[in-house]
Amino acid sequence: MSGIFYILVGNNGATYIFNAKSLRSINYSLRFYKARNLKQALKKILLGVFLFIASCLPKLHQKHRFRTIDDVGCRLASIVGEGIPFELDDECSVLISSTGDKVIVHHHGEYFQKYATGTSLSKVHGEVEIYSYLDKRFANFSVSKLYDSYEEEAYCCFKLSSIPRYINRSIPKEDVLVLALTELFCVVPGKNCYLAEYVDSLGGNLSNLDDPAMHTLQRILVQVANMYRGFKIPLGLVHGDFKPWNINNKKDFLIYDFEEAVTEGAPLEDLLNYFVDPLIRYISAKRVANHVFQRSRVKLYDSYLQRMNLDIDFRALLYIYLVGRVVFWSSRDEPEVAQKYADLANYVFSTHGLQ
Repeated sequence: MSGIFYILVGNNGATYIFNAKSLRSINYSLRFYKARNLKQALKKILLGVFLFIASCLPKLHQKHRFRTIDDVGCRLASIVGEGIPFELDDECSVLISSTGDKVIVHHHGEYFQKYATGTSLSKVHGEVEIYSYLDKRFANFSVSKLYDSYEEEAYCCFKLSSIPRYINRSIPKEDVLVLALTELFCVVPGKNCYLAEYVDSLGGNLSNLDDPAMHTLQRILVQVANMYRGFKIPLGLVHGDFKPWNINNKKDFLIYDFEEAVTEGAPLEDLLNYFVDPLIRYISAKRVANHVFQRSRVKLYDSYLQRMNLDIDFRALLYIYLVGRVVFWSSRDEPEVAQKYADLANYVFSTHGLQ
């Protein structure tokens, strides 16, 4: 099958294969590119213009151009490896993860397919399980319908509808975060545990780390546990990677990419991650803390806890979240990111404390 495809490696290491067959194809291809500010929106527009011009000029950027879907398949095989029968056609576009072990194929206007191999296999298995909990209509958020999944020895794949279950409600932009995340948290049948026990499990994971800063984090956890000893918290469904580019709230509040989701997570984690994760790698702990403690955001945390009937200072859950991120990124062999979260926890504790 013929077509016009262009390959681009993004700043995050991901590989995009855009379909420039028509304006419609370009528009669908660009849905992989999430613009979250004015600068990114401008870049997205310019990329769309480039793809349109390139499709009209056959000699432009030949090095990055494919003429047939078979050429695209060959490039996928060179990045991901042989043996995966990707379902490609001349009305699709492709996103390849920076690690090269995960591929998303968008069949324009119809469905998405996610393929995983190597280290991503277990995460995608878990994502399929999470979608089994989400196979219904929700009041405050939407998810795509899981059509099918299958696995072989070396890879697995599942298929999601590209047309989500739309919500015909008008919800203020700020409130939707609280409404959606508290509803998501309660999807899995509830389980309660003592906060001190949850904290102890985090502290045990920290004991495996050598960095001297870990001892400071353990002292923070001890204070949290002592202050709320005998206090129970609910555990529920936590997205685990909830941030602006894993939602789409143009027509509804669509949540996707549940690879890091857990069914026994702590409350407030996703809301905190929404504000912290996009910033923490790029700015100082002080500036991230100022962002997290903005009055409007503190009101959201309090609203979340009120809806969950939790009489607890949000800062206690903030420390639990930050230490949990240290453990998470350390387990992923990302010590620099883990240190960013440790620095933020130490800074917040020294400036905001816990009373």
